[in-house]
Amino acid sequence: MGQLSINAQKNSIGAGLTIRKRRLQFIIGRFFLYAALILVALLMIFPFAWMVSASFKYDRDIFTYPIHWLPKSFESIKYNYSTIFTRISFGRFYFNTAKLTITITLLQLFTCSLAAYSFSRIEY
Repeated sequence: MGQLSINAQKNSIGAGLTIRKRRLQFIIGRFFLYAALILVALLMIFPFAWMVSASFKYDRDIFTYPIHWLPKSFESIKYNYSTIFTRISFGRFYFNTAKLTITITLLQLFTCSLAAYSFSRIEY
């Protein structure tokens, strides 16, 4: 009886170490996974941030070194965004994009509905 309890204690202690080791490996694995995901997310956000930053600056200030994320004067913001609405028919471009998006969405909904009906009625 005494021998059985000693073996049970050894097994429970060993099982505890194994569980701790697995938990530690899981935590370390998650840490590196999240670190890699954050790095990839930053790499993907960088071009978008660059475009937004460039829209605030004059053309000559976009490629200066070192990078300035905000313009030196805020007159460039006023100039760039007023140009969009006065010199370019931005409203027309926006309407064309909305029209195209709505048309494609409705056609996609129609064709997917036909496919769904087919999948529900016919045995494949």
